[in-house]
Amino acid sequence: GNPDQPDGPITPIVSVSISLNKTTASLVSEKTLQLTATVSGTTKLPTWSVTSGNGVVSVSNSGLVTGLSMGQATVTATVEGKSASCVITVISSLDVVDATAVAVEKTSIEIELSKTYQIHASILPEDATFKDISYKSWDTSVCTVSETGLITPVALGKTDVRAESIGTPGI
Repeated sequence: GNPDQPDGPITPIVSVSISLNKTTASLVSEKTLQLTATVSGTTKLPTWSVTSGNGVVSVSNSGLVTGLSMGQATVTATVEGKSASCVITVISSLDVVDATAVAVEKTSIEIELSKTYQIHASILPEDATFKDISYKSWDTSVCTVSETGLITPVALGKTDVRAESIGTPGI
């Protein structure tokens, strides 16, 4: 054979990877938390399991975690030998420190159409139990906002972008 050409068909080596949307989380007993796995290199779905802390949480085959009793547990998603885990602390509803406000760095901004702007928001008080924030553009024909708070203008105009506490709805 020709030394410049391989013998037979070439089989590409595909690297499989998996990651979760959270690596740590707090959960109130009897409440649920949706974990999301991002898988690349395969079309297979991950299998979900509680790998430590049995009896503290349960997990469905879609990654929905339910707090059963107070303590700490690890939930793992595995696909083709690769895995990713999230350490979950289950707390009593009596131990929850509610968010009282969402603080934003700027309350009014102007963005050029070709630019983006990153919102910097934080939950108050600083010892609030749940610090996750969701972002929403009231008019997505003017601008969109990602789940991390990155604003991208779409057209000239004016709209509100809202940052809210996920753990304390209405804040």
